[in-house]
Amino acid sequence: MNMNNKKFIKVFIFSSLILFFVSAILAGCAPMEPDSIHRLKVQVKKLNKQTAELSKNDAYLEKKLHEMQLNTANNGVEISSLNAKIRDIYGRYEVESHELNLLQKSFREYRIMVNKELVKLLKLAKAEPVLPGKTSVKSA
Repeated sequence: MNMNNKKFIKVFIFSSLILFFVSAILAGCAPMEPDSIHRLKVQVKKLNKQTAELSKNDAYLEKKLHEMQLNTANNGVEISSLNAKIRDIYGRYEVESHELNLLQKSFREYRIMVNKELVKLLKLAKAEPVLPGKTSVKSA
């Protein structure tokens, strides 16, 4: 056998296989009966109705999503406003607290000064004997 014959045999086997597979595929494609066509048309109509309903639902859901996004944005603005008010109130509280601390410190210093003066007056009162007709407090 020469090379030409071998090629011819290979081509013949290959084309036979292709012909066999094509005929097997075409054998499965029998002509449709009118009943099958009617059932397919009914299924297509049902699918079209379902698609239309899904489209309506999709539009409704998109509208609701948009409304929710707007509500979220509005709530965010309100929260920001409340945060600003809270920060303002807290700032005023800090100022008042600082002033209260200063007043408490001044009051402590004043109380200490008054106590020192009272101690001095008590020492003077103990040091000077009180005579029966005189008062120990000198008038200014």
